[in-house]
Amino acid sequence: EVLSGTLKLIAQSGTIRLGYRTDAAPFSFVSKAGEVHGYSIDLCRAIAAAIGDEIGGAPPRVEFRQVTAADRLYRVVAGEVDLECGSTTNTAARRERVAFSPLIFITGTRLAVRRDAGIRGLADLGGRSVAVVRGTTNEQALRDIVARQGLRVGIVATDDMAQAFDLLASGRVDAVGGDDVLLVGQLVRTGERARHAVVGALLTFERYGIAYARDDPQLAAVVERTMRNLARASELRAIYNKWFVRTLPNGERLDMPMGPELTRSFEMLGMPPE
Repeated sequence: EVLSGTLKLIAQSGTIRLGYRTDAAPFSFVSKAGEVHGYSIDLCRAIAAAIGDEIGGAPPRVEFRQVTAADRLYRVVAGEVDLECGSTTNTAARRERVAFSPLIFITGTRLAVRRDAGIRGLADLGGRSVAVVRGTTNEQALRDIVARQGLRVGIVATDDMAQAFDLLASGRVDAVGGDDVLLVGQLVRTGERARHAVVGALLTFERYGIAYARDDPQLAAVVERTMRNLARASELRAIYNKWFVRTLPNGERLDMPMGPELTRSFEMLGMPPE
C-alpha cells in the first residue's frame, strides 16, 4: 500500500511528533528530571512503534511538543502534532475537528477543595468562586450548570492546573473544578492530598481518547490496531495499572483500580478478563 497522509510525512521526516501536557498527571506530565511521562504517553509510544513497523525502515524518532488545554486540538488540526497524548475528552463537537482513538479512560468533573472549607459540592459554593482550566470541557460544563441553576458562583479561567491550584492555595478561589482523576493526580504529585479533598457528585461524564488528524484512514487503522493488540496482549491492563494502581516513581499511589465501564470497553477491544 502506498503511504499517504501522516504516515507518509512521518516516513519522509523520520520523526513522529507527540503532543504532551505538563499539567495532566498521570496521563501526561514532566518529571522533576525534565522527562515526559504518563499513561497517555506510554500508549502513544506504542502507537509510534506500530507506525514504525507500518512504514518500514528505522523506527521514527519521537519528538515531544508541548501543548495546552486551550491549543491542543488546534495543533493537531494545523498538523503540528501527529498524536495528542493527554487527557482529552472525545466529544461530538471535537470530532468535527479531529479523530480519536478508542476510549482510553473514563472520568468526570468534580471539585477539589481544602478539607477544612466545609464544601461538599457545587451547591456549597454560593457567593464563592471556582478556578477551572481554560479550553476544557469542565470550563464549559461549569459555566452551563452555574447558569442553568442560577448559582452565584464566580468562575476563574486559568492557563493550567498548577495555576488553578495556586489560586486555591492563596485563598483567591474556594475550589478547583476539573476531571476527578486530574485533580487527584495533581494533589498526589504535589503532596497536597492530606490537606485537600475531591468532593461532590460527578457533574459530567468524560471519555478520553488520543486525538489525531481527521480523514486519515492509514493513521486511523494503525491507532485502532495498536489499541486492539495492546488489549489482546493484556498490555493495556499492565499500562493502566502502572499509572493508576501501582506506586509511581515519586513514591505516591493514586489507588484507582480500573472501573467497570473502562474494563468493559477494554474487553470489547479484546482484553481477556482477569
